[in-house]
Amino acid sequence: MHIIFVLSLLLQPAMCFTAYVLRHGQTDANANEIEQGSADFSRLTDLGKEQASNAYQALVDTRVTSIYTSPLTRARQTLEQLRQADASSSRAGPILPPSDLILNDLREIDQYDWQGQSYSELRRQFPESWRAWEKGIPSEMKVLETATNIVHYPLLEMYERADRVWNEILDLEQKQQQELDCDNNKLDRRVLIVAHGNLGQALLGTAMGWDASRFNDEGSVFGNCGMAEIEFLDVDTSPRKIANHWRWRWRWPVPSTWRSNSNFLGAG
Repeated sequence: MHIIFVLSLLLQPAMCFTAYVLRHGQTDANANEIEQGSADFSRLTDLGKEQASNAYQALVDTRVTSIYTSPLTRARQTLEQLRQADASSSRAGPILPPSDLILNDLREIDQYDWQGQSYSELRRQFPESWRAWEKGIPSEMKVLETATNIVHYPLLEMYERADRVWNEILDLEQKQQQELDCDNNKLDRRVLIVAHGNLGQALLGTAMGWDASRFNDEGSVFGNCGMAEIEFLDVDTSPRKIANHWRWRWRWPVPSTWRSNSNFLGAG
């Protein structure tokens, strides 16, 4: 699946930006192995709040220009912890902008009837779908929505939604800055996205041009308050194109080396 960039502005040949994709801190449901999905019943634990406050350290050497968040409380609580850390920092000024934008498409994967059930119960009741969920087999991961009697394919739906929300974010960023100039491969727009673990994988995957079959690939799973840094260079400004040059790495909690396509300018 590819990100479809529908651009309405006249830009320079290359558009460049960085996205920091952050999963929320640990919740009570995480701690008790309860499936949350896109339901909004869980809250950060004390450990989750600490994780979120610590994740601020991953941003201290940059200045975020925009923040986009999930509407779910656990993501909003995580952002609040980041803001508290920013306010108490010894830096000369804040690194986070004062406002943020909630995007409904940044909610976690829709898990329908699975939401609120324990992992052990889901494994017992739905062994084939649970295996497909763990192994990243999107065509075999099926979940019933009793209210409508519809059988859904949550992984496929999530990747479609991730693709769509990238377009929304790119469109909003273009409206804020018509010309995004690159200076020594440092990107002018730095976007913080506070969301979820599964949705984070889908954001990373669709940014890289991967489809849902790459879900749960080794090395791409977000822990609580895991942060991935994604850089895009030379985005083709015609419709239906993705970045010509990209690279990504884990920024928090343990920084990793850059992973890139072979064309990334100055990739290391």
